[in-house]
Amino acid sequence: MRFSLRLTGDKMRKVTEIEIRYQEDGHQWRTTIHLNEGVKYTHGELGDQPAWLQLILDVAKAGGHFRPLDNGPPDVILWFRVDKDNNLLEITFP
Repeated sequence: MRFSLRLTGDKMRKVTEIEIRYQEDGHQWRTTIHLNEGVKYTHGELGDQPAWLQLILDVAKAGGHFRPLDNGPPDVILWFRVDKDNNLLEITFP
């Protein structure tokens, strides 16, 4: 988790950024979520991703960031940052 300052109007506010690694392997998905408290893992069957995650995956697909790896598994890897409310801030890989 990173902290940054963003200028909003005439004030600076602290924004929490959470870095997440998403991968697909066969019929499974998995996330590695990097937090100040440590690392958290989530996983499940493809098609059962949480709504917030599916929206990010849809944006990544539309933007051409979601493509298969040549030498998988995993079949797909995507790194991105979200705010504390799981709003996408940045896709960092690929």
